Amino acid sequence: MNYLIAILAILVVGLGVWLGTVLFKKNKENRILRGLNIALFSIRIPQEKKEESNVKGEINATEQLFAALAALKQPFLFEAAVHHIGEEIHFYLGVPRDESEAAVKQIHGIWPNAEILGAEDYNPFNADGVSLAAYISQKDHFALPIRTYLEMESDTFAPMVSGLSKLDEVGEGGAIQVIMRPADTEARKSISRLLEALKRAEPLETVLKSNLVKSFGEISKSFKSKKEEAEKKERLVVNDAGVKALETKLSKPLFRVNVRLVASAKNQMQAEHVLSGMAAGFSQFAAPVRNSFRVVAPRKPANLIYAFSFREYDAGTSMVLSSEEVASFFHLPIASTDIPRIKWLKSKE
Repeated sequence: MNYLIAILAILVVGLGVWLGTVLFKKNKENRILRGLNIALFSIRIPQEKKEESNVKGEINATEQLFAALAALKQPFLFEAAVHHIGEEIHFYLGVPRDESEAAVKQIHGIWPNAEILGAEDYNPFNADGVSLAAYISQKDHFALPIRTYLEMESDTFAPMVSGLSKLDEVGEGGAIQVIMRPADTEARKSISRLLEALKRAEPLETVLKSNLVKSFGEISKSFKSKKEEAEKKERLVVNDAGVKALETKLSKPLFRVNVRLVASAKNQMQAEHVLSGMAAGFSQFAAPVRNSFRVVAPRKPANLIYAFSFREYDAGTSMVLSSEEVASFFHLPIASTDIPRIKWLKSKE
């Protein structure tokens, strides 16, 4: 009897291992197929010098593009990259193949003179060197926005692009990848609930650190009697800056976003230098009553590099950001950009 039970146990374990292997391979195949279903386009914008610079207006053009692409109801992505051979900074758009024509029309609707060409996949990695990767995360609850280009009144993407402009022509490569998909309605509801709590004079720090993201019924249970609440309101002042910040975020399209950085060079030290050059620009968005970014660089970057290469959306490392926030750290080149090596569309072309 014990002999039969042992045999059955071995069979069950063996079946479980086999099934797990099949499902793992199937999942990997599906991930690869999703990556292969993306149409990649190179985008070149004419560098049109203007008498008066309108940085905010030009960055807003990319924000408009994000909102237009959200109508596709599918993930899309942007990349700024330097190939491991070459020194020019290329800009790419990736969309599902069946949405390619619609996406190209949206770009031409905003930049009529832009050149948008189907592109072969590129390689930023030095096969004989060291490759590193990092992703960006939010320090506080996603409801709280970062400081944006509208507040800073400058090209806040320039520091990241500048990091890419300093790579060696041979042996060094790097890229910034931004994968976006329209946020679910629950994300917007969560921000609205936190906003209501702020309007009731709850302290911003308490609101952001609590779990006030469920239902109004659950929130009300955590409050004391109406008399005690009224007395508390007399002592507390509504955080107007916090209210305005959340209202501004809610006024824009919301996205779930993956932001990845990859860097490659001949050795560890150079690769770290390339990665830090891109990552440094993300520190500028912190401010009082604002969120901030963290740069997370795993010790073993293989999985993150795989996700970058196959352009996979990862819910686990995604952030909820508005179109204004995303445009603050990634947008197509603007006329005032004087960073060298950007692959512009020359007028003669």
